[in-house]
Amino acid sequence: MKTTAAEFSRFLLEGWPTPSDDWYMDDLNNTLWEETFKNNDDYKPNYPNQVIKVEDFDAAVLYQGTDPKKKGEIKSLAALSKIWQKSQKSMTLTIRFPKTEEAKVRAILNREKLAVI
Repeated sequence: MKTTAAEFSRFLLEGWPTPSDDWYMDDLNNTLWEETFKNNDDYKPNYPNQVIKVEDFDAAVLYQGTDPKKKGEIKSLAALSKIWQKSQKSMTLTIRFPKTEEAKVRAILNREKLAVI
């Protein structure tokens, strides 16, 4: 699944399993994360509009909390991201069109009251 770095950042900040201290990521591709995000504390993307493949960032999300029913539970970061995206009431869509059609595309988006980011 493709998305923007900004949208994936929003998932990391808003869609992470709760309580957040009970979960951690393992098996990261650190080089890819460092190239995409300024730091791992706030997940601000270096290039917010960069299109990324969520699967490239997949990692094991492991439970480390005190709930004995969840002890040893492992989730996929990519799967959690997809679940979160489906639960959202709005979405970010990146489209490509000829520059000569920009005015027409903007007019359509404005008529429909859709935000251009």
